[in-house]
Amino acid sequence: MTTHEDHKFSITIHSDDLAVVNCLRALSKYSQKTGNNNIPWGGTKDKDWVRDGHQATFHFSTGKDFCQN
Repeated sequence: MTTHEDHKFSITIHSDDLAVVNCLRALSKYSQKTGNNNIPWGGTKDKDWVRDGHQATFHFSTGKDFCQN
């Protein structure tokens, strides 16, 4: 099982459309093939997104999880 310390790769996005953020949450959960797949989208709840100026950061344990062709 992966831990927060294992998630060394991240991407921060900005979107004024909450629906886009919700889609990215689902994609990040799906793309984390191993370990705890809730960690990638942690800290991106609606209230976090508002607080962070419509930005959300997603975390992954390998670069392969979000950089596949």
